[in-house]
Amino acid sequence: MSPMNLWMVWMVLLTSLPVPAGPPIQDIQHLKQDHAAYLQAASADVALLPPEEQLRQDQRYNARFFSPWHRTSPRYTREEVEEEFREGFGKTGFGENRRPHDPAWVRQVYANAQLEGYPNSGRRAITVVNAHMRTIPTRKPHFRFCGPVACDYPFDRFQQTLVAANTPLWVSHASADGAWLLAETGFTYGWIPAREAAWVDDAFVRRWEAGRYAAVMHDGTPFYSINGRFLFKADLGMMFPEEGPIGGPHLVLAAVADEEGRAVIRQVVLPEEAAAVKPLPLTRKNLARAANVLVGQHYGWGGMYENRDCSAMIRDLFAPFGIWLPRNSKDQAREGGRWIDLSMLKAVEKERVIRRDGVPYLTLLYMKGHIMLYMGVHDDAVLVFHNFWSVRTKGKAKSQRRQIVGQAAITTLRPGGVRHGKGKDGYLRGLLGMTFLTAPESMTGKRGE
Repeated sequence: MSPMNLWMVWMVLLTSLPVPAGPPIQDIQHLKQDHAAYLQAASADVALLPPEEQLRQDQRYNARFFSPWHRTSPRYTREEVEEEFREGFGKTGFGENRRPHDPAWVRQVYANAQLEGYPNSGRRAITVVNAHMRTIPTRKPHFRFCGPVACDYPFDRFQQTLVAANTPLWVSHASADGAWLLAETGFTYGWIPAREAAWVDDAFVRRWEAGRYAAVMHDGTPFYSINGRFLFKADLGMMFPEEGPIGGPHLVLAAVADEEGRAVIRQVVLPEEAAAVKPLPLTRKNLARAANVLVGQHYGWGGMYENRDCSAMIRDLFAPFGIWLPRNSKDQAREGGRWIDLSMLKAVEKERVIRRDGVPYLTLLYMKGHIMLYMGVHDDAVLVFHNFWSVRTKGKAKSQRRQIVGQAAITTLRPGGVRHGKGKDGYLRGLLGMTFLTAPESMTGKRGE
């Protein structure tokens, strides 16, 4: 390769990598990062769904959440489980040392999964901590490329999701060394460390599913047993059985593991403001309160470091309201009452449809690999709330670069301020469609509001 060609390849690599986070991007500097600032007094307390529809949605949420405890066989086939290995190891990957994976290590991980005997279990369980679920039974990362400057951090492709503490599980399989369990939740499946789950029996399930539930309303809420022992921290959207009276502090149940790995129940008292009886009435005021907990929170691919990515943030935001959403952005886009395909429209036409048909706080905007919540129109700009890693911004001499943002923020559809060239249409260029979080005929909120 000639020196000129080498120089061109090097420049492509440099300009394709996000630059380190500098000053906040234009939208974060200029837009108030406070959902309450965009509320209209006349509609802030108006229910976005009729009470009977929200109750129906909440019952659906609970049924999906507890579904792993009501299975008698695995939901996923051996072929589907093996596909995760083919996907993960089928292409060259790099580890934490920025070197290609050692083939001997790959064979060792696969052998430990002992998939030739799948399924070798069939038991109900519950997570006892916030558990990192992996596509492959290892804590080692898998980056798709590593260049001379950096790997594609933070995108560890072995990270499936963060499974919140006290989430119901169906365990279909265990690794040969017993260190990993292949577990199914109501929204995904993957491998979790065995010590982060505990087995449940019929008596446990009956008590856990017997009554009403409280949803946590603040990130980092500490859970202490009645005798003062720290159990774990809970975040917005996590739900727990509530046994105390309505009003005042919440008496909720939490699960921990005993010495034999069985789940036992502990009572926890939460301050009144730390949780809400589920489902919380679905109003813009309540949504703004919940969303403000998430503003500025760090980005976490697949729940890495117990942070959220775009779809996890949307999922957790709507959990207290009993609105069930899948784990990844593509599935979330398919979940609503009606999908509007925007893929064949020009950018200006896409924006026109969003302004006309979008229902603030009940409409998701989807592009490949990313999901955003439509907030409405402010100062003649469409506003969205989303958690994102990087964005195309203006550079020197009309150049464009990708800048790391790495947080949840309120932005326009052109968050980097680019008005010319390839990035002038911002998110509109790649926007594939919009979807409602419930059937349009059941909404009481006004479109385009």
